[in-house]
Amino acid sequence: MSSDTGSTVDVEEPRKSVVPELPRLFDALSDARRCLVLAALRSTDGPIAETELASRVLEYERETSITRGCSEPRQVHVTLRHRHLPKLEEYGVVDYDAETGVVDRGAAFEDACGVLENGRAALEE
Repeated sequence: MSSDTGSTVDVEEPRKSVVPELPRLFDALSDARRCLVLAALRSTDGPIAETELASRVLEYERETSITRGCSEPRQVHVTLRHRHLPKLEEYGVVDYDAETGVVDRGAAFEDACGVLENGRAALEE
């Protein structure tokens, strides 16, 4: 941008949000098991193997009495691998490498957790 004195001023481009569009984020969080994936990832300090993640999700399901019709870690692992982790990765909530089986927090992870926390707080009011 030029001023009257002939000098230029750098104008920074607006920062693109890492948050997916809100309806897409709600879609990513619309399944209880996907929400438990976020809870499990919050309790880790870094990447986690999907088999360990499946075990933690199953433990959370049992603690919260969320019944999913399956009680085996292998069954939870299969649903995470084929349904839930790809969807969470598509929306940037997790980084998921299907070849290595490693899951980590994605660019929109904290935003997704914030949506869940705000929703829970609203329900408690």
